[in-house]
Amino acid sequence: MNDPLDIVAIITFLTTSTVIAGLVSKQRKMAEDALSSVHRKLIDAEEREYTRIARVLNEDINQRVALVAFGLEQLGELEQIPSASVAAGRTRELWQHVADIGGDIHAISNRLRSSNLEYLGIEKSAKAFCEAFAEEERVEIDFKSLNVPSHAPLEICFPLFRVLQEALLNSVKHSGKRHFEVELFGTLDAIHLTVCDSGVGFDPQVAILGSGLGITSMRERLKLVNGEFSIDSQAQHGTKIHASAPLSSGSYARIAPKPRGQN
Repeated sequence: MNDPLDIVAIITFLTTSTVIAGLVSKQRKMAEDALSSVHRKLIDAEEREYTRIARVLNEDINQRVALVAFGLEQLGELEQIPSASVAAGRTRELWQHVADIGGDIHAISNRLRSSNLEYLGIEKSAKAFCEAFAEEERVEIDFKSLNVPSHAPLEICFPLFRVLQEALLNSVKHSGKRHFEVELFGTLDAIHLTVCDSGVGFDPQVAILGSGLGITSMRERLKLVNGEFSIDSQAQHGTKIHASAPLSSGSYARIAPKPRGQN
């Protein structure tokens, strides 16, 4: 190039391109950070609502239903009076209905709250949930665990536990099967969770684009603790969900539930 203006033009073009590229990169980073912040706030709000509902169910509604059931049980003693035998039979029936409602409310409360994780740890809590869920939904769940740390940090146990809940709920709703496999195991640097079924399967990419938030919620929970989340699923070949959280992660501490007694 012999014309100095051409050189100036090229330099100006390259400089402008570099500046634009930097601005675009910065804008993209800001957008990603904003989206991550929104996801964090949504999950935080969700967990606060879980805790509130669990408290209402367990400390208010469940106790009131228990009192009603106790009162109906006392009324059942009227069956000793011949003229009241029909009424007493009906009372027993009503008492059974109320008792069933109380049991259902207690199950919902246990599903919503995460306090068991604080005292039992992820392994026992996951096993207890699988047993209760299997009984409630009338399904079979094979639970296996191996080398799970007994004192794993709550900030990584909590998202893994929520993934377990969401994965089993989705399997019951959509797989078309009544038998599921859950495996929880530890390695030197992480805790892993897999949930499998042999059902109808689905296209994960299509599911992510759907109206539900289940897959997105599970993925974001693991992302917040620098964990990994994957789905292996094909039509008529079942589904396998894998989640892992590194034992060194601490990024979730700000939104994980605090132990009782702390503000």
